[in-house]
Amino acid sequence: MNPWLPSLPSVPGGTRVLCLPPSGTGAAFYASLRRTPAPEGLDLLPVQLPGRESRLNEPLLTNLRTLAHRAADELGEEFSDGHTMLFGHSMGGALAFELAVELDRRGGPRPSAVVVSACTPPHAEFLGLPMQDAPDAEFIEMLRRMGGTPAALLANKEFMAMTVPILRADLTMCETHRPRGDESLTVPLLTVGGSLDEEVSVDWLAGWKRYARAGFAGVVAPGGHHYLLEPAGARSVANLLLRARDLSAENTPTTPR
Repeated sequence: MNPWLPSLPSVPGGTRVLCLPPSGTGAAFYASLRRTPAPEGLDLLPVQLPGRESRLNEPLLTNLRTLAHRAADELGEEFSDGHTMLFGHSMGGALAFELAVELDRRGGPRPSAVVVSACTPPHAEFLGLPMQDAPDAEFIEMLRRMGGTPAALLANKEFMAMTVPILRADLTMCETHRPRGDESLTVPLLTVGGSLDEEVSVDWLAGWKRYARAGFAGVVAPGGHHYLLEPAGARSVANLLLRARDLSAENTPTTPR
């Protein structure tokens, strides 16, 4: 089994959606989204990044482009059928974009569409004060502010001792990443974010349009930064993934199965 994909496909012949997690988390972040009945024909497959959950014994990476290259090496063949999309939330959105750009540069298989969730576009760089060297207490307060982490876990010292190093490495990736300046996607690019998100505004989401060469669409879901953990947000994601599948069918050639 590919350690990057801990879950096996469950929808024969469906469109697979590789889901990249936000900072400080792993594949388990998408557990609640997977429990929500997916639209017919969509198969959500969380991606497990190095250094977390089932891959806890592997070193954490602190460079986003290096991680994208590693992901391209290990996941590239997953796109060979032309029916696999990328979805990334927060930091996962930046990684989804970089991964798609890298696959395009290699001239091999590529995702049929890329969906970026609650993530600022590359030219925005990092908004707010740098957090990579912040005290642990500030990390915990940031997690509390963003939502998505139960209060009981935030108060669990053992859990936070495991989570903070991952979050610190991930924020280093986000805060030190700089775009090359020539990035764009040759597959449809779609965005979604929470209407009440104080970290990534709706205006910032609209800025992704400059990177789309083969179709662009965006929606706003009710909720904050981790809107997709709520039923209404999960439905918004499902509907946008269906729209991404339609756009990819209209704009990109696919390989018959």
